[in-house]
Amino acid sequence: LQSAEKKLKTKLGEEKATNKALQEDNAGLAEGIAALTKSVKDLKKEKADAEGTISTQTKKTDDLKKDLKNAMKIVKMLEETEKELKSDLEAMTKSFEEKKTENVAAEEKISKQMTQIDALKKDLKTS
Repeated sequence: LQSAEKKLKTKLGEEKATNKALQEDNAGLAEGIAALTKSVKDLKKEKADAEGTISTQTKKTDDLKKDLKNAMKIVKMLEETEKELKSDLEAMTKSFEEKKTENVAAEEKISKQMTQIDALKKDLKTS
């Protein structure tokens, strides 16, 4: 009977030790689960923050694309305006050169007429 009691006490001691070890393991697992839960929460927050940043950057990128498109339109308009102005300048330069040639011809004609007038005046004085 004592032997059976001793065996039972030994068995009880072993079971208590096993129980204590399991409780310690459970405590470690609980800490691990808590750490993983915190890690998952942190990752979810980081993901939400990253999604917000991505959304903001996407909007900025879209705005920049629109601005670039508008700038390209303006550049095209400026190039067309420059082309028109160059064409106008060429036409005005050509017109100026033509007028200059006409003025030179008119000055030569006037000079000849003045020479003729001077000759006529001289003839009148001598007569």
